[in-house]
Amino acid sequence: MSGENGERQKITDEKIAELIDHVAEDVSKSIAKQLEDEELAAVHELISYQPSTGGKRLRPTLAVLISQAFGGDYEQTIEMATTAELLHQTSLVFDDVLDGDIVRRGKPSAHAVFGAGTAMMGGNILALLAFKMGGRRGFAILNMLIGTASNLALGSTEEFLFHEYDELRYLRIIGLKTASLFKAPCEIGAVMAGTTRMEYELAMKYGWNIGMLYQLTDDLVDILKTFKTGKPEGHMKSGSPTLAFIHAAKETPDPITKSRLDMFLKTPPLPMEDFNILYHSLEDRGSIKYTLDRIEDYNRQCQELCAHMPDNKYRDYLLAMPSFLYRVLMSEVQGHIGMEGVREEPATDDKS
Repeated sequence: MSGENGERQKITDEKIAELIDHVAEDVSKSIAKQLEDEELAAVHELISYQPSTGGKRLRPTLAVLISQAFGGDYEQTIEMATTAELLHQTSLVFDDVLDGDIVRRGKPSAHAVFGAGTAMMGGNILALLAFKMGGRRGFAILNMLIGTASNLALGSTEEFLFHEYDELRYLRIIGLKTASLFKAPCEIGAVMAGTTRMEYELAMKYGWNIGMLYQLTDDLVDILKTFKTGKPEGHMKSGSPTLAFIHAAKETPDPITKSRLDMFLKTPPLPMEDFNILYHSLEDRGSIKYTLDRIEDYNRQCQELCAHMPDNKYRDYLLAMPSFLYRVLMSEVQGHIGMEGVREEPATDDKS
C-alpha cells in the first residue's frame, strides 16, 4: 500500500470485531426503535423475539463500510442498513421452520416458542417493516429490498427441493439465498453515499462476492465439523448437497463413494461410519481443495474490486473483511485444516 494507506494502521481481526460490535449496538437500537410503533404493540413480543437472539450484524457493517468508503453519512446509513438486517432476521425465521431447527444462537428458535405459523407471520411483519423503512428513502432502496426478499424466498424454496449433484444449480441457490443478502447492504451503502453508477456496481459486486465466499465457507465447515465432532452438522443432517460433494460426484467416483453419495441424497443423515469413508474420499479426490480454491476465487474478486475504490481506511476494512469472515467461520474447525486461506492485499492485476 502507498501514500495515506501506508501510514494507516493494519486492520486486524480485533479492529474488525470492534467495528462490528459498534455497528451492532447502533443497529439493535434502531431495530428496537422501529418495533416500538404503537401499531405493532399487539405483536411486539413475537416480532422482537428473533432480533433479540443477537447475531453479529455483519450485513449492516458492510453497508456502513461501503457508505463511508464513498463519503456517506454514518447515522443515515445505519437507519437504512437496519432494513437489510430485518430481512436477514426474516430469513432466519423461515430457515428454522423449513429445517426444523429448534435452537438458534443458543436459544429456542421462534417457531419452537410461538409455533411455525405464528413465527412465519412474525417474519413477514419484519420484512414488511423493512419495506416501509426503505420506502421512506425512495424507490431505489425499496425496489432493491423487494428484489432481495424475492431472491431469498426463491433461494430457500429451491434449496428445499434441491437433491442432486449440480454445481450450477447449487451456486444459483446460494447466490439467491445468501449472496443477495450481502449484496443488498452494499447497495444500500452505495445509495446512501450518492455514488456514481460505476461506484455502485463496484459495491454491488463486492457484496455478491463476499456473500458467495461466506456461504461456501459455511457449507465447508458443515463437512469439516461433522468429521471433527462425529455428529451431523448443518447440511450434513438434511442431505442438501454442497460443493465438495458435488465435485466428488462429478469426478466419476468409485462404486463405494458413489453409493455413499447416493445414500446421502436419499436417506440423510449418513451413519458416521459411512460419512467418514466419504470424507476421506473427498480429501483424496481434491474436493475439499476444490472448495477452498473457489473460496479464494471469490476473495480475489473482492480484492480486485476494492482496488478501484477510494484509498481510505474504510476500504482497508473492506479489503480485510473476506479473510476475517473466513477465519471466523473456520475457527470452529481450527487445527483440522490449514487457516492460511485467503489474501488480504489488493490484487495488482486488474480483472474486474
